[in-house]
Amino acid sequence: MLKFQIPLYFKQKPILCIAVFLAVLPIHGSLVTAQVIDFEKAAPYECLFTQEQIHNLFNHLQVKPFGREDLAFGFLVPKDWRDIPLTVDAALLENDTVSYVPLTQQLAPSDTGHPRIDVRYNRLDLEVNLADWAAYFVESLDYEVLLKRTAEYNNRMAEDYLIRSVQESVPFIVRLTISRHGNLIFIVTGSAEESVFQEYANIFGLAAVSFTVTNEPKQPDAEPMKQYSGNRSPKLSFRYPASWTVTEPEEIPEGKSGVDLALRLRNPETGTDITMAFVHCKGTLKTVGESSTVILEKMKLDFRNIGVEFVEKMPEMILKERFDQPFTSGELWHVRVGSMSNHLAVVVLEQPTHHVAVSLLVTRREDNRFAWMTGWRVFSLIAADLRGGTGPGTQATSGELPDQSGLIGMVRETLAGLLQAVSSDDYTEFHKTLSGSFKEQAPPDRLRSAFGSFADKKIDISAIRSGEPAFDTPPQIDGNRHLPIDGSFDLYPYQLHFDLEYVFEDRSWKPISISIHYKPSPATEVKPEDIPSGRNLEALVHETMVDFAKAIRAKHFGDFYQKLSVLWKTQTSPEDLSGIFGSFLSQNITLEGIEALTPVSDGEPSIDGNGWLHVAGSYPTQPMKTYFTFQYLREKTSWKLTSININMK
Repeated sequence: MLKFQIPLYFKQKPILCIAVFLAVLPIHGSLVTAQVIDFEKAAPYECLFTQEQIHNLFNHLQVKPFGREDLAFGFLVPKDWRDIPLTVDAALLENDTVSYVPLTQQLAPSDTGHPRIDVRYNRLDLEVNLADWAAYFVESLDYEVLLKRTAEYNNRMAEDYLIRSVQESVPFIVRLTISRHGNLIFIVTGSAEESVFQEYANIFGLAAVSFTVTNEPKQPDAEPMKQYSGNRSPKLSFRYPASWTVTEPEEIPEGKSGVDLALRLRNPETGTDITMAFVHCKGTLKTVGESSTVILEKMKLDFRNIGVEFVEKMPEMILKERFDQPFTSGELWHVRVGSMSNHLAVVVLEQPTHHVAVSLLVTRREDNRFAWMTGWRVFSLIAADLRGGTGPGTQATSGELPDQSGLIGMVRETLAGLLQAVSSDDYTEFHKTLSGSFKEQAPPDRLRSAFGSFADKKIDISAIRSGEPAFDTPPQIDGNRHLPIDGSFDLYPYQLHFDLEYVFEDRSWKPISISIHYKPSPATEVKPEDIPSGRNLEALVHETMVDFAKAIRAKHFGDFYQKLSVLWKTQTSPEDLSGIFGSFLSQNITLEGIEALTPVSDGEPSIDGNGWLHVAGSYPTQPMKTYFTFQYLREKTSWKLTSININMK
């Protein structure tokens, strides 16, 4: 049951000081016609200067603003540029969550066109996505956006903008490069009049690309994070910001679990708590028998029962763009809570044994950007953890080593994606997830040649998504900034061994090398004393034949199917067995009286390289003998049928 106060009230986060990057200049005259911008030249990031030019013409400027180690940074700036001393009011520093604090200003030796480089920072007090924050910041400037891109510069993820501003009838071009480091946002800007901007584009580009935070924070999140781990089945487990409160329902039906999270802040005007954003989670075991559609409708009903009015369904594409993770079903709605307009997102995620439904109730972006940003960020974090994969909520914002859950999610996504491609014989989508160099070296057809032989294994992909890999060695980033990960998944009766290597590109770790192979799980290893012989072998064979006879007489293989090995079950169904043995059914062969007969072995049983037990022989049935070849796989303490061949002659 949902437990939160309605109507929701969202208070817009104030901005005390919007950064003015361009001085208001005392320039007069007619309007200057804007030049046509060549984006590749105006915002360069590659081959900016030679190493010799950098050595001779640039200094690596090291700045420790206000003597604070957490704000220390460095970047390359021309040797002849002037460092302008800055005076910052103490009140601005104290309010750095709602202001953009200047840290350094560098001016070109020539004042023509007013070229300059600035660095400012802002501190986050709520968990948000960098892309959302950057878009908000640029919109608050009310300038014309010419270019936007997401990139990785100097092992840090950045949102890069090129914007145009007109001051006193003079057009300026500004390059904004925004990166996040823990709870700090750094903004590097290079600006000049449009008429001279291109002359300095490479210098601005070098400042943007070379910018480095001296002491990268160990915690990549803006807020301290907590771990929720429920006690009910299905178990819900995820990370969430410490500023959010968690409430568990007092009563919940068997086979279900649930939890609510809310971000509540004090309203200084009324002295009451304000609900800024709300996330509602529910887990449902598949044994309950509810489809994903039913679960989604019940989630919506939870909100209707507390007074949420559904106004208009929004395009699903908006949800997919914001969520950026596959979901079984999902909807995005414009809703009302009292007199307030809000958005409600609901997604249902499928796991092997259960469904998880996650919903977000949050203000509209245009009404309160910060509530919207933090709501979607936490929604993405929780959903990604519950899904057991990666996404915008779990991607690293720079190339640091992911935590344990992040490493597991990476491996799961890579292997599940590969096995999905193998089973469907379509490698197009999986190819898109690879690193740039891997894509060039291994087009889809080459991937098919390399991994197509694994198709006959038909491993249950859901077992990868929910399983826990064992790492052979603790993953560490090597000297080439690559991340090798080796280990195995125990997918009884097999183990899937993997040797993966990742490189950080486009905001996430992407595979640059993949090697996998299968071998029997340790639980299937056969010792000499485990091989049945004599009466034990006879009993094993006879039980199989009698079970088969019962199945063809009943013309139903449900009971027989339950006695198969786990491996065979993943590759077939009772209906498939009916088709395989259709000739027995169509010819009404019933093997009557076989229960009273004794099997005759055709030689000694044998064990192959995979640990499979091979047994062949016959029954003295009349008027034709019944010949059999059975193969078994040892599963823990018993032998399970994994292949059967029966013919009569």
